[in-house]
Amino acid sequence: MRTWFKKNDRLLDSKTVKRVGIVHPGANIDSIPSIMNAVILLMKNGYKVNIFTGRDAKHITPQIKHRDVKIIYTHSDVYCSSIPTIAKLSRICRTKSERGIYRFILLSLNKINSAFFLIKNSFIPIYIGFSNYYKPYACFIGVDPWGLIKANNLVKSVDIPLVYYSLELLFSDEIKDLTYQKIKMKEQELCNKIEFAITQDAERATLLSIENNIPLDKIVLVPNAPLGLAQRNSNYYWHKRFNLSKRTKVVLYTGSLGDWTGLDKIIDSIQYWPEDWVFVIHTRYNIDEFSEEDEKLLPLRRLEQDPSLKNRIFISSNPVHSDEYRQLISGADIGIALYFQDHRSPLTQKNLETLGLSSGKIAYYLNAGLPVITNLSSGIGNLLSEYKCGIIIDNIKDIGRAVVVISDNYGEYSENAQNLFNDRFGVDYAFKQVITRLDTRYQVREKRHTKSQST
Repeated sequence: MRTWFKKNDRLLDSKTVKRVGIVHPGANIDSIPSIMNAVILLMKNGYKVNIFTGRDAKHITPQIKHRDVKIIYTHSDVYCSSIPTIAKLSRICRTKSERGIYRFILLSLNKINSAFFLIKNSFIPIYIGFSNYYKPYACFIGVDPWGLIKANNLVKSVDIPLVYYSLELLFSDEIKDLTYQKIKMKEQELCNKIEFAITQDAERATLLSIENNIPLDKIVLVPNAPLGLAQRNSNYYWHKRFNLSKRTKVVLYTGSLGDWTGLDKIIDSIQYWPEDWVFVIHTRYNIDEFSEEDEKLLPLRRLEQDPSLKNRIFISSNPVHSDEYRQLISGADIGIALYFQDHRSPLTQKNLETLGLSSGKIAYYLNAGLPVITNLSSGIGNLLSEYKCGIIIDNIKDIGRAVVVISDNYGEYSENAQNLFNDRFGVDYAFKQVITRLDTRYQVREKRHTKSQST
């Protein structure tokens, strides 16, 4: 992605007035293909983009340096401050008094930081209003319920249309927490005023329509996948990183360390794998930088040193930018993605069951020509079986068997993975529907804007 922005620094004419706002309160936009793709494809079609997002030490800061893209941070934690030494003091605090001083400094910085963003956020709607007066926005795109709510708050005093980009599905019957209930009610309310919505496939569109009373003809389908055609460009990324023999084969998992990922089950299955295969876990969080005591990472670190698993499991806990992410995916031989419902969160229940074309990790695996092992029997699982580019497992012991089957027929499985991606994950083509709707809406707004300025 960084390479693309450098090569296309002069993509838009300086007189371009079309503009879109994208609102995603989370700090992980660099790891979400849908958002990064939207920025690039909007720019290719003549739109300048303002991104309203957050920043924290757990996630990598997006490297979008382009004159036609502006990132406006609506919040940031103190670990991203201009005084990184203070943010890392916990590493050297040993005595009780030292830890007390550190907590005092951190608390003070947090208060200053919160006050700064409170003041800054009060001026953002004013900035948007002035910008919209001179160069009207085609729309503001809110990503997920939180982004939609934030987008509405930013533009509620200005006549700017809302578009809803749904990556995660919230189901009313699964919500027990009061906070989530309020978010769901607000999501449903705002869906009555959106211009249109974007989700990943027909099944998720139907569910989004039912949950939020959105007519199906107002929902555009865009897979959550990297741009471009699939291609197998194998490399030795992990072999160099962990000093592995070039004969060693890699099963790769990327993403969250949550219980719903079944990482513990995958690790238990390693004993059934062929001896020349290893398991690499790459997290999307900057855990080493954020907290050495992370409760999810420490058990994995201990397993990494377990004599019975020595040199069979390797952990990469530093996120990378999207350009390097493609390289590390291509450095593996098989991609694995298991999903288990976790009833502690409404995002890890039916939202996982109906994953469809919304899994970024599976899309990246296929784009790199990696065969996939998963336990999803429907949705994307059906496609993996249909194209014979992956294996659906019923129990953990099946992972070892799946590795053997794929290894024995690797060329066929890899080629089929690329075929599936090229047939079903065409983001460039699908996003044209978004551009068509935005262009139509923008022309209406431009005529109205010109008329209001002439009177």
